[in-house]
Amino acid sequence: MEVELRQVWEGDLKNIYNWRNHPSVRKNSFSTGKISMEEHLRYWNSRMNDAAKHSFVIVAGGKDAGLVRLDPLKGAYEVHILVAPEMQGKGIGLAAIAAAKEGARKLGIKKLVAQVKPGNAASQAIFSKNGFSGGPAYFECEL
Repeated sequence: MEVELRQVWEGDLKNIYNWRNHPSVRKNSFSTGKISMEEHLRYWNSRMNDAAKHSFVIVAGGKDAGLVRLDPLKGAYEVHILVAPEMQGKGIGLAAIAAAKEGARKLGIKKLVAQVKPGNAASQAIFSKNGFSGGPAYFECEL
């Protein structure tokens, strides 16, 4: 599956909120509780005003299909991925991490890391297939 990444903008926040609170997404997140719209907007307003953090909507087949975030972390950037519930199981995560690596290179990022919740075999495979070493809970990739 071919994907593109585009910057998150304010109009994406409702979709991101719905994706983030969906049970299939929450079960593989480190923070599994539902969040309120107020918490969500507070987080995203802060995030969108922080130039060190990068946020991208995954677009697949012309449809918004998820989210990739890159956050600075001790000499690297931590990558977070969320695939929209209705788009899961279609290879979008694999393609999105490949696109995130390319985007990170363009931003001058030299290293990506990822933490994966134990038992999340899909995410473990996505990072391994994209050249990340380590696992099953911590992955890293020099760019």
